[in-house]
Amino acid sequence: MAARAEPSGSGDAPGAVALNVLVAEDDPTLQQLSSLMLERLGHRATIVSNGEEAVTAVVRNAYDVVLMDMQMPRMDGLEATRRIRTAGAAVAQPHIIALTGGAREQDREDCRRAGMDGYVTKPFRLRDLRSALEPAERRPPARDAAPAAVCFTVLDEWGPAVKSEVVRTF
Repeated sequence: MAARAEPSGSGDAPGAVALNVLVAEDDPTLQQLSSLMLERLGHRATIVSNGEEAVTAVVRNAYDVVLMDMQMPRMDGLEATRRIRTAGAAVAQPHIIALTGGAREQDREDCRRAGMDGYVTKPFRLRDLRSALEPAERRPPARDAAPAAVCFTVLDEWGPAVKSEVVRTF
């Protein structure tokens, strides 16, 4: 569950709440740096290495924010974001921030069209990350999407015809 903690004691953001952040990044060094920066800002980080793992993690758990690398193996960040957004209310919709080396306007537009809420260019600094997280800190906490996930698991047991009908009417 993505319950928010009390205000962080980091002193970096007075009154800020701890966010539950999923970091989707394939580079181990950037995984570690992102995790350390988030910890310094008073947030919790979970790390995954590709877009498929990011989609699975968001379906299983409620995250306030996803830091989404754009170029990952197996599924890139744009496709992972589209799949998360397509799930709609079946999952807790996180604030998704693109992490990319591309700084062109077209990159920003691609991120926006995929459903991303923000954009940070690599290499980023602590202040860049803090700034990108500010809108998510003002949002209500992510709700737990477990009831919907349980519902779809039960539908799997009833077979494809029933599942298809329920999904169609949903």
